[in-house]
Amino acid sequence: MIRETLRMAWSNIWHHKMRSFLTTLGVIIGVASIIALIRSSTARRPQSMKRSPRSVPIN
Repeated sequence: MIRETLRMAWSNIWHHKMRSFLTTLGVIIGVASIIALIRSSTARRPQSMKRSPRSVPIN
């Protein structure tokens, strides 16, 4: 049963090459954009932590 499912999946991937390529490209771009977003937010975190005590008024 698993063998038949894998054979059918491989057959569909092989016969629909453009759709498979575009799907793979979309996944790669999506993962890369999330990684870039996380890296940019963590790179800015130390700067915002340094600024936050200055913005808090001292009584």
